[in-house]
Amino acid sequence: MEDIQMKKGLFRYNILFVWLFAGMLLFSACIYDFSVSELDPGKEEVSLIVVEGDIAVGDYSYIKVYTTIPLEAVNGTSYITNARVWVEDGDGMKVQGTSQTGLYAINTTGLSYDREYKLCVDIPGRGLYESKLQPVIETPPIDSITFSIKDDNTELYIEVTTHNDSNEPLYCKWSYESDWEFQSYHVPQLGYSPSLGMYELSDQQKSIMRNCWNSEKSFDIYVANTEDLSKNLIYKQRLNTIGYADKKLDYLYSTLITQTAISHEAYVYWSNIKKNSSELGGIFAPQPVEVKGNIISVSNPDEVALGYVSVSTKSVLRRYITREEAEIYDPDPEGECAHVEPYAIDMWPDLYASNMSPLTYVMLESGELNRNEARWCMNFCSDCRYTGTKNKPSYWPNDHI
Repeated sequence: MEDIQMKKGLFRYNILFVWLFAGMLLFSACIYDFSVSELDPGKEEVSLIVVEGDIAVGDYSYIKVYTTIPLEAVNGTSYITNARVWVEDGDGMKVQGTSQTGLYAINTTGLSYDREYKLCVDIPGRGLYESKLQPVIETPPIDSITFSIKDDNTELYIEVTTHNDSNEPLYCKWSYESDWEFQSYHVPQLGYSPSLGMYELSDQQKSIMRNCWNSEKSFDIYVANTEDLSKNLIYKQRLNTIGYADKKLDYLYSTLITQTAISHEAYVYWSNIKKNSSELGGIFAPQPVEVKGNIISVSNPDEVALGYVSVSTKSVLRRYITREEAEIYDPDPEGECAHVEPYAIDMWPDLYASNMSPLTYVMLESGELNRNEARWCMNFCSDCRYTGTKNKPSYWPNDHI
């Protein structure tokens, strides 16, 4: 389990008042820490049911169902994989979900926009849980994804702009999935292993060590509204911050933003969760506002269940940012990779054991290579696989390997 010193994604609940609910969006790692014994030492531990996800009309809906875990537990999230999960309309028409790894997928692509829907979760041994029936909220398109740079060039901010032609206030929630390609600081000409000794790298080996990828999904809560604005325009709402030395800015960065229009009730819910999770200073700090979701236990109405399920369409937009566009990237702020030293052949085994890699042979004044002396650097400076993967996204817009 993640360190219980309240890393992002760890949550505490008070049964009467939600003390902490740092909710995360779909696909992110969510763990709700809860210990009844903290509130009542004479009471045995209980686990609360957590339902996470939305009904995405016109798309697939992905739902996670799991239980809270005791604070002293050593394992991760306790997912429930044997539940029956479905979407149901006001007339009882059901669309059943299928269990996948850690979540349930429901084909809600064919749902009508003019009906009301609820999510139903039937858990063996616990009973039936439902969200309330809700009409479909249509989400406006994302107008643009932009970025701005902090005045001191230390941070880059990803921003989203959207608007609604309706006269009603717009309430929105966002999540994102990001991928980025980065390159090694050096392009080595040599490789080394204790069994083979020093050897020259092929062009393919160099390319494999040169280009890597990483990815992440959003875990913070991003919401905004137009209640107090003269126009139904959300302009350059900041979603993500990238530091000047982050490898996201090294070569090519991609972010796929999903926008969901939500109800005022849902907006208040997510805003309170965000406020609680960011401002609560500990169990002895002033209690935050009470947070109530829309999941109820049909089998036991007095039982507390956690989560809020909205019924909406989605809007999705992707944006690429190159290193040249970002401008602020510093690939070696500490100077670790710029530090390259020549070492004689008798030092090579020890250098290799110390997580260093060779770059080139030292050149003599005659112009010949001295094959008994080579320049070495830290291994992550010449092989991107030490800090990234070769999992290139299927949509990636270049032919790098």
